Amino acid sequence: MKKLNMEFQIRKMKVALSQGVFAELPIVLMVRLRRFFIGRLNGVRHYMSTDDIRRSFIRFFENHGHLHVPSSSVLAPSSDESLIFTNAGMNQFKSLFMGDSNNKGSSFERVVNYQKCIRAGGKHNDLDNVGRDLHHLSFFEMLGNWSFNGAYSKENAYRLAWCFLTEILNIDPDRLYITYFSGSTKFNLAPDDTSRRIWLEMGLQASHILPFNDENFWEMGPSGPCGPCCEIHFDRLNGRKNAGHFVNEDSSIVELWNIVSISHMKKPCGDLQSLPNTHIDTGMGLERLSSIVQNVVSIYDIDVFTPIIKQISHLSKKGNYEGRVGSADIGDRDASYRILADHMRSAVIALSDGVQFSAVDAGFMIRKMLRRSFWHSVTHLGFDRFACADIVPIVIGTLKTAYPELQRCEESIVRSVMEEEFEYWKIIDKGKSIFERIRVHMPTGSAFAIGEHAFVLHDTHGVPVEITQDLCRDYGLIVDMKRYQELKDEAKTLSKSKSKLNSCSIDVSEFVSQSDRAKYQYNLDENNSYGKIFMVWPVFPPLMAKVIGILYNNKRVRSITSNGSIVLDNCQFYAEEGGQKCDRGFLEIDEDVIFEVRSVEKINGISFLHGIVMDRKEISEGAIVRQRIDVDRRLALMRAHSATHLLNWALRRVGAGQAQRGSAVDEDSLRFDYAVDDIAGEDGVVEDVEYLILDVISKSRPVVMEDMKLRNASLIPQLQSEFKKNKKYPDIVRVVQVNDALDDALAVECCAGTHVLNTSSIIDFTILSDRACAKGVRRIYAVTGERARQCRRYGEEILSCLMSEDENVLKNSKTDVFKGQIDWAQLPHQYSVRCRELIKKIKKTRKLMKSDIFNRQCSDFKRISYVDFMLNMKPEDNSCESNSDDSYRYALTGENGLICTNGILDTTDVESHSNGVGSFSYVVWYSCVEELQFFVFEAENGVEIDSDETKENERSLSDLVNSLSADIDSFNEAVDELEILSEEVQYLVRSSVKGNEPAASAWKDLC
Repeated sequence: MKKLNMEFQIRKMKVALSQGVFAELPIVLMVRLRRFFIGRLNGVRHYMSTDDIRRSFIRFFENHGHLHVPSSSVLAPSSDESLIFTNAGMNQFKSLFMGDSNNKGSSFERVVNYQKCIRAGGKHNDLDNVGRDLHHLSFFEMLGNWSFNGAYSKENAYRLAWCFLTEILNIDPDRLYITYFSGSTKFNLAPDDTSRRIWLEMGLQASHILPFNDENFWEMGPSGPCGPCCEIHFDRLNGRKNAGHFVNEDSSIVELWNIVSISHMKKPCGDLQSLPNTHIDTGMGLERLSSIVQNVVSIYDIDVFTPIIKQISHLSKKGNYEGRVGSADIGDRDASYRILADHMRSAVIALSDGVQFSAVDAGFMIRKMLRRSFWHSVTHLGFDRFACADIVPIVIGTLKTAYPELQRCEESIVRSVMEEEFEYWKIIDKGKSIFERIRVHMPTGSAFAIGEHAFVLHDTHGVPVEITQDLCRDYGLIVDMKRYQELKDEAKTLSKSKSKLNSCSIDVSEFVSQSDRAKYQYNLDENNSYGKIFMVWPVFPPLMAKVIGILYNNKRVRSITSNGSIVLDNCQFYAEEGGQKCDRGFLEIDEDVIFEVRSVEKINGISFLHGIVMDRKEISEGAIVRQRIDVDRRLALMRAHSATHLLNWALRRVGAGQAQRGSAVDEDSLRFDYAVDDIAGEDGVVEDVEYLILDVISKSRPVVMEDMKLRNASLIPQLQSEFKKNKKYPDIVRVVQVNDALDDALAVECCAGTHVLNTSSIIDFTILSDRACAKGVRRIYAVTGERARQCRRYGEEILSCLMSEDENVLKNSKTDVFKGQIDWAQLPHQYSVRCRELIKKIKKTRKLMKSDIFNRQCSDFKRISYVDFMLNMKPEDNSCESNSDDSYRYALTGENGLICTNGILDTTDVESHSNGVGSFSYVVWYSCVEELQFFVFEAENGVEIDSDETKENERSLSDLVNSLSADIDSFNEAVDELEILSEEVQYLVRSSVKGNEPAASAWKDLC
C-alpha cells in the first residue's frame, strides 16, 4: 500500500511538473527544471536532451574506432530509382553492400552517423499513419553504425549496442527483449542459433530472447543485399515480468534497434547468393529512443517536439494539445497538432536540402504534406491563413545543433512556405467557386454522391477530397469515395511508368555485353540528307545484331511467337531517355520482317525492344537479325531535340530564362519548361527567341558531338547543363554543341540524345505558345521541320482573313472566324498575338457602326404610350449619353417602351409614373447586354474571360430584368419565337418576368 501511494505521488508530481508548476518562471529555466525533476523521479542519473543522446551516440562509437560520416541529403540520389527520399541510414552505403569498389567510401571499415530520413511514398510509407497514433513520423533521424567487409562480427555489434543502451543511457535491462531469426524453409536457411548463444553469454534471460521468422530477415528490396537480423525491443510499461509474448504483438513493446548481418545477395529470381564478406548494418530511430530516455508517453512529447507544439498552440484558437487519439480526439484536434508538427519538420528539412515543389516525386510529396498542414491548421486548429510559416523558425531551432545549415536558409524556407500557402488558398477558393456551380445542378433534400466531381476537383483543380467532403456536408451531400478511388486508381494506372517490364525481376547482369553506341552511327550524304529507309542505306547503314535475350511476361524464355521483349548485343534503336521519345522499326531475318519494334526502354543501362512477332512467326535467342529503324520518326526526333538545345540557348541569350525545368521531345514537336526571369513573358521576347533560332538554322552551322570526361565537360564556360545535387553522372559524358570550334560554340550541353548534324536539317522552327505552367515556371510548345512550315501557312491564312476589310467580316457574326473555327493550338505565337489584336479591333469597329446607326434612328423617336421600335444593330451605351436630341432623351425616360434588335430582345423600359415601378436606365441595360454578348464571343474564340467581371454584369442585368412586367405565359410564348442572345440571357429574362397584360399584348404585336 505504501509503495502504491509512493507511485501515486510520483505520478502526481510528474503531472504537476508537466502542466506548469513553473509557469511563472522564464521559459528556459522552466524547461530545465522540469526536465531535471522528471529525470530524478524516473531514477535516471540526469536528464538527456535529444541533442545529448545524438552526441553521446556518435562519441561512443568514435571511441570504439568508428569514423563519423555526416548525414547525406534527405533527397535520394537520382541514380537510385527505387527511392524518392533517403529513408534509412544505409542508403548512402548501398553501393558498398553491392560491391562497388569505385565508391568514394570503398575504404570504409567502421562507420557511425545520424541520418535525416523521410518515409513518404514507396515501400516505407508512413504518411497516412502520421498523426493518427503516437509513434509514426514522416521525418525522423536514424542513428546507425556499420561494419564493412567483416571489420567486426555481429557479436561485437551486439555488445556495443547493449553497452550503449544499458550503461551510457542507463536503460533498465529488464525492460529489453531480443528477437532473432528462427530460420526459413523458403530460403533454405537454418535458425540463427549463434546470435541466441551470444545473447545468452552476455547474461540475458532465455525468456527475453525470442525467435521470429520473416520479421527477423531483413531485405533491402525485391532484390539486393539481405540477411538475418536481431532486434532490440523495449517494454514501455515498467514493472512487467516476462512480457515477451507481447513482442511484435502489442504497441506497448516497441522496436528500438535493428542489427542486421548482411550475408546474402537476393537475385531478381528470388534465389539467395552468399556474399564473400559479411557486413553489419544497424539502425535506431532517435526520436523513439528519446521518448524512452526522457520517459514520456509518446514521440510527440519529447523535447524537440515540445516547442513546436507550444507554437502551434499559440497560433491555434481551438485549445491546447492533450495527446488524445482515436475516438477520444474530438474533431481531430490533437491529430492535427501532430500532423502539423511532423509535416513542418519534413518540409523544413527537405527544402533546406534543395527539394523544389513539383508535380512528381519528392517535390510533390513535400507539397502534399505542406498543403495537408495548411488545411489542418485552418480547418481543425483555427489558424489564420498564412500562419504556418511562423512554425518554421521554431522547427529550425530544434534541429540547428545537428544541422547548422538550416539557419542559413531560414529566410528562403519561410518564403517558400508562404508562397506555397498563397497558391494553395488560391486553388481552394477557386475550387469552392467551381463546387458552387456544380452544386446548383444537384438535387437538394437528400444525399447525392459526387465521386466524379470530387475527382475532377482534385485532379484538375488541385482541391483535396477532404475539402470537397466538408463542402458537401454543408449542403447535405456526400462524396462517393468508392467511385472517387476508382477514378483515382485509373488515373494512376494511366500516368505511371510506361515500363513493359518489372525492373526488379530482371537480372541485367546477363546482358552487360550489350552496346547501344550504334544509335549514334549516322552521317550526312553529299546532298546534306540522311537518306530514306527504302534506299540503299547510305546514311543509316543496316546493322546486324545477335539476339542475346528474350523476355515474355517478365520471364526469360528461349523464343516467342507473339508479343515480348528482345535484347540485342549491338542495338541501333534509341530507348526513351532524357525526355526524347524512343525509336520504332523492325527486325529482319533474311530480308523477312519478323518483329515489329513498338517501343524501346532502358532498364539499368540495358535497352529492351518491346514489340510483337509478325504473322505468328518465331524469333529465338541466338538469331542474327538486321535492324531497320523508322528513319522518318528518328529524323523528326533529332530535329526537335536539337531545336530544344537552341531554344535553351536563345532564352538565356535574351535574358528570359536561366534554368531549364524540364523538356519533352516528340516527332517535330517539343515542350520546354524554364525558370522565369524578369522579362519572361514580355511582348517581343518570343519573337526575339524565334529570330535567333531561325538565324542559326539559316546559317547551316555544324552540330558536333564528342565524348569527354565529366570533369572536363563541367569546365566548359558555355555549358548549359546543370549538374544536379545527389545525381550520379557517368565518368564519360557526351557533349553536344553547335559550331566546330569550342571558343565559338553555342548551345553546349551534356546530352545522350540523338541530334541533327547540321542546323539546316531542322528546316524550320516556330513557337506555338509561351505561358505560365507553375509558380516561377513558364512552358513553351514549339514545332520543327515541315510541321513548322504548315503552322506558318495556317497563321498567314487566318491573319489574311482577319485583315480583310470585307463588309461581311465586320458585320456578320456568323463568319467562321467568329464561330470558334480558329485552331489556336496550331497557330504560331506571333500570329496568335496579332490575330487577337485584330479581333478586338473588329469588335471595336462593329461597336462604332452600331452606335452610328442607333444615333440616326433615335432622331425619329416620338412620345407614345408604348415605343415599339426595330433596330438593325444594338445601341452602344455611350451613344445614348452623347445624343443631345430632347425627344430622344424623353423617349428613354418616358413611359413604357419595348425595343427589339434583329429579332433579339434587348430591353423593355418599364418606367411608369402611374404604377410606381421605378426608373429604368437604357444606358446600364445596353452596357450589360453588350458586355455579355462580347463575353460569349470571346469564349467562342478562345479568349480568357474575367469571371468576376462576367458575374458582375450578370448581376446587373438580372436586377434590371427583375423590373420587367409581363404575363409569364404570354412572355414565354413570345420569347420562344425569338433568337435570344445567349442561354444565360434567356435564363435571366425568363426567370424574372411578372404578369402585366398590356406589356404581354405589346410583346405579341412586336413579335
